[in-house]
Amino acid sequence: MQLIRCTQKLLKELRVKPSAEEPMSIYIGDWHANLLRVERRKCVLFTNSDTLYSIFVFGLKRTDFDHLDEVFRQSLFRRLNIEGFSQVQIEKALDEYETIHFAKTNNRKNFSDILRLNLQSNRKSTEF
Repeated sequence: MQLIRCTQKLLKELRVKPSAEEPMSIYIGDWHANLLRVERRKCVLFTNSDTLYSIFVFGLKRTDFDHLDEVFRQSLFRRLNIEGFSQVQIEKALDEYETIHFAKTNNRKNFSDILRLNLQSNRKSTEF
């Protein structure tokens, strides 16, 4: 079981009670997630706590939030595949995220990094 630490705004959209469980030791580190809007569309920015590697998922609908764990797994698979990771490495990473729970953010530094990335992504989207 792994946790994705979410902002209050995202937890409200997910309509889930935040998990109080602690994650197991993991291969690729913790993730934080934030809900934002780009051109009136709901998007989620997943950011790795250790590396700040980010996965931006654009244009989510209400039904996507009902299974955001699967959206995350599919997005992670696609990004790692595009980045050129081997199938063994991708499977090792995805095996840890077989079960995902959502929890509140727990680290202000990571949260501030996420907010900075959000601002950068919002600026870039208005440049197009």
